[in-house]
Amino acid sequence: MTHRAALLALLPCLAFAAPGLAAPDATVGYVDMQKVLEQSQLGQRAQQRLEKEFGPQRAEIAKEENAIRQLKDAFDRDQPLMSKEQIAKREQELKARLQALQKEAATFQERLMIEQQKISQEIIGPAVKAVEKVASAQKISAVFERSRAGLLYIDDDLELTDAVLEQLDADTR
Repeated sequence: MTHRAALLALLPCLAFAAPGLAAPDATVGYVDMQKVLEQSQLGQRAQQRLEKEFGPQRAEIAKEENAIRQLKDAFDRDQPLMSKEQIAKREQELKARLQALQKEAATFQERLMIEQQKISQEIIGPAVKAVEKVASAQKISAVFERSRAGLLYIDDDLELTDAVLEQLDADTR
């Protein structure tokens, strides 16, 4: 664990364990950044862009998967009537198509993941600025990301996600 990560992990503990050391009237909030990524207008435009770019290839992969499944079903049904040579030939054909599909799907998944990461980074910058604006306007001392804060409990009244969504959408219209 890096020193920075250890320090970040200890900050919430210090704020709650040693109230005398914390700033007076310190308030804490949290944001569900996954929700911001998925539900903000910026995030929805990004999802549409991904679907436009990757949707056709995803459909082709699904189509090939169905074709292979149908061939396998037909092979299983016809196998008792086939010669050993025919069985070996069909098994080889199915194996080759399945391997090609797996390779294509892995390459597709890798490209999609890289593009999703790029898009997430494009959204994170404006989202952090929206968090800063909301926190400043609501006089919040610290804001945690819900899934990465390491918190075991937090009151839902402290959630700022909807306010951050509104601010991000207003900032990125």
